[in-house]
Amino acid sequence: MAIIRKWVKGVTAIGLFCAAVIMPVKMVMADQKPLSIVASIKPVHALVAGVMGKLGTPHLLLEAPSSAHHFTLKPSQARALQDADIVFWIGPEMEQPLTKALGALAPDARSVALVESAGLVLFDFDDGGLQPDHHDHETKGAHDGHTIDPHDGHAINPHVWLDPVNAQIMLGVIADHLGKADPVNAETYAANADVMRQTLGQLQTDIARQLAPFVTSEFLVLHDAHIYFERRFGLRAHGVVTTEPDVMPTAARIKKLRHDLESHHIDCIFGEPFLGQKAVALIAEGSDIRIGQLDPLASQLPAGAPLYADLLKSYVAAFKACLAPSKS
Repeated sequence: MAIIRKWVKGVTAIGLFCAAVIMPVKMVMADQKPLSIVASIKPVHALVAGVMGKLGTPHLLLEAPSSAHHFTLKPSQARALQDADIVFWIGPEMEQPLTKALGALAPDARSVALVESAGLVLFDFDDGGLQPDHHDHETKGAHDGHTIDPHDGHAINPHVWLDPVNAQIMLGVIADHLGKADPVNAETYAANADVMRQTLGQLQTDIARQLAPFVTSEFLVLHDAHIYFERRFGLRAHGVVTTEPDVMPTAARIKKLRHDLESHHIDCIFGEPFLGQKAVALIAEGSDIRIGQLDPLASQLPAGAPLYADLLKSYVAAFKACLAPSKS
């Protein structure tokens, strides 16, 4: 009996010791502050939300800006940056006001400029931005993009998310940064990114099939925001209305484009929500050209993980409706 009592005491002591070691760890995990994640614009927010899944919801910084290039932060947006652990954004070429704001309001947050993701297909703006990029660079299959170092002085077109292949790369970068900040859930982030990549791969195949009949179509766009989508799916704009979507083009530019409507078989001119309606109307006045709308910031779609796929689908619908309208 004495031996049994000693054995029981020994087991109890070991149990108490283990509890003393394990309990503080559990308490620390239970008290751990959830990650505060900020995403700049809706397409970025959708990718981050998809990677986070049920583990959390990122804060969307810019709900529906008329321009992501020019904005002033509201007090609530400034507070979101101050509380952030990670801020995902495209980069200074896109959300320029964030460049200083991140340093001033979120000096301790990890800033992830997704335009710097390794392996992205990037385009630079051509001189004047009045025609699609025709620079002679190394091609990647049928998609004539090229890899540019964001730090080498090129004026990069920052609308990189409109290429679903770029989005698939960015999903991996997002999962990697979230996993480093929250290693307990790193495998879940990676798995969520894989699922979303597979979904986008299937969607890309479907989009290519739907847009194949329009690869020779001629159209105008408000500004050169859509080149990543165009080139990925074999489309090519005849030209752009303006280099700055919130700046009215010159009278000479409008006259030139009106002449183009007469001398080329241009099927459609695409405007954007909140921007360029007057310029588009002036160019189209007196002609039978159809007017469509492309929304690169997904300003009219509800935020959340499904938004990114819905954005691509909205582009498909807009191109099909404007380039091959249904007969009444």
